[in-house]
Amino acid sequence: SIVYTAYVEFIKRSSLHYYVHEGFWHDIGTFKSLLVTNMDMLARKSEAQKLLSPLGIGIEEISKTATIHRDAKIENSVIGDFAYIEKNAHLLNSVALPFSRVKENSTISNAVLYEDMALSE
Repeated sequence: SIVYTAYVEFIKRSSLHYYVHEGFWHDIGTFKSLLVTNMDMLARKSEAQKLLSPLGIGIEEISKTATIHRDAKIENSVIGDFAYIEKNAHLLNSVALPFSRVKENSTISNAVLYEDMALSE
């Protein structure tokens, strides 16, 4: 438990501090919230980039290690590391997690893609 192993020790050592964060924050504990958060980040990309750039963090919609066939269509989506988007595949308003695959001639919309499964909840 992080409460026992970390926070309790911090309290014992009087080294537990806090910071009031008033910026962008979302829970990503479900597929639905992960999708909503990614779509929100795409919509607010310039605002998010301003917040992240001082930390040396950039927003990358499509991973440089992803493979996307030239005849695939990507719209308003996030594509993770080593994802593979095949010929004539269409990805719309979705998140392709690392190592996921959008099969040839398929359409995925409003979903989180894990391996070759589209999950919406």
